Amino acid sequence: MDPIDRRTLLQRGAVLAGAALVAPSALMSKASAATAGYGPLTPAAGGLLALPAGFTYRVVDQTGDAFAGLAGGQPSAPDGQAFFPHPTNRKLWRLVRNHEIGSGTALGDTAKAYDDGVAGSVAIYDIDPATMKPVNKQLVASGLLWPCSGGATPRKTWLACEEGTGFTGTAALAKKHGYVFEIPSTATGQITPSPLKAMGRFAHESAVTDPKTGIVYMTEDDTPAGFYRFVPTNINDLSAGGTLQMLAVDGQPGYDTRKHQTVGRDLRATWVTISTPDPDIDGGGPAARVANQGIALGAATFDYLEGEDFKNGAVTFTSSYGGDNNHGQIWRYTPSTGRLRLLYETANRDILDAPDNVAVSPRGGVLICEDGFPRNHLRGLTPGGQIFDFAENLLEGGDSEFAGPVYTPDGKTLIVAIQRPGITLAITGPWGSGQL
Repeated sequence: MDPIDRRTLLQRGAVLAGAALVAPSALMSKASAATAGYGPLTPAAGGLLALPAGFTYRVVDQTGDAFAGLAGGQPSAPDGQAFFPHPTNRKLWRLVRNHEIGSGTALGDTAKAYDDGVAGSVAIYDIDPATMKPVNKQLVASGLLWPCSGGATPRKTWLACEEGTGFTGTAALAKKHGYVFEIPSTATGQITPSPLKAMGRFAHESAVTDPKTGIVYMTEDDTPAGFYRFVPTNINDLSAGGTLQMLAVDGQPGYDTRKHQTVGRDLRATWVTISTPDPDIDGGGPAARVANQGIALGAATFDYLEGEDFKNGAVTFTSSYGGDNNHGQIWRYTPSTGRLRLLYETANRDILDAPDNVAVSPRGGVLICEDGFPRNHLRGLTPGGQIFDFAENLLEGGDSEFAGPVYTPDGKTLIVAIQRPGITLAITGPWGSGQL
């Protein structure tokens, strides 16, 4: 989600960790409780969420908690995250997480920051599965501009994606922004991150890797946006460069996915090559956008692409404002067939509004985080295309987005954050099959 313009437009204010709770606005599955989902939502113990019967949550951590080396405590704005094997202790789960912060002094050792004039960061949390609490926290990278989502790689690294490019209202920044950074999950301290410029300079949201080919698929949080892939020269070393491409629809140059789409229809994809992945946006202005290069070659356009997940041989990704009613779409691209398919388009914001981060569950369903207004939910989408309510944010106002959904390595627990005030939660319950 755009960290400045759209959030300002919605006039969302930060909520203190001790904010009052309010009654949920709609504690029922509006979509189709009788045919999908887990039934009506009711306030869960603790009062932060409404959940179906049998489901519970616990707080993993939150902004301001003790954090070694950071006087202000744990960083704010938790966003994209992923689990990795712990390098030395098999009894712990390692979680690598972005903190989507913009302007400000870089956290930690500013001499190691990519840009000491911005405060976005990446941190490591070692989680005890028995308590779902972190037993160790460490800052691993800082000085990034709005590191939003990202994605894990087969090399046990994390791709942190900058959503801000630094050319609007941030002329004083020392470095260019809008890049992907590869962060090792095995780090034992703060590193100095290096931008992977061949992967493009644009409003990156997420980056996921096909483990069979090493190709990285990326979303762009802008409009008109592109859906990209990066074909690396060396699949074990993204810094060696490669080719950046933007999806097009075969035989239909300039295809616009934002309106008049048909759920379930397959579109045959092709790819156009971006000749200048790292343009001088600062000097050229918006006309120099990477997406405009692809559009000129006939690439397809999307509306504010957000989170994505690579599971079961396909990339599932979201468009926050795509669709005839501008409330969102869920797309899937299957590399083996080269097919793009619209899985779901919402016609009613009460059913789904502004889908953002997404996770494909071990049981086949799609967990969708809302970043809408005025209240936000976690929604589920079944393999059969039915959507349902799974959780509702009960914090006062209820307007903070859910972010960073990821399932624990054993598949039994969903980890997700309420981004403001910055509370990470662990949800578990009778998941069943074919849903979440």
